[in-house]
Amino acid sequence: MKNTILFLFFFICLVAGAYLYFINQPSNQELLYKELESKDGVQTMLIIKNGEIIEDHAFETCL
Repeated sequence: MKNTILFLFFFICLVAGAYLYFINQPSNQELLYKELESKDGVQTMLIIKNGEIIEDHAFETCL
């Protein structure tokens, strides 16, 4: 019984730690914005899928 409780405690700690790690990771969209903002000359981003605009973003630039 004691071993089962210890196992469950460590398992819950492991799952909670993994969850907290992954929810604090930046999304692909955030990573893309950060990468494009660092490039000289990139001012806007437009993503079109199947003829529809699915993403439109303007970056602040210092020229």
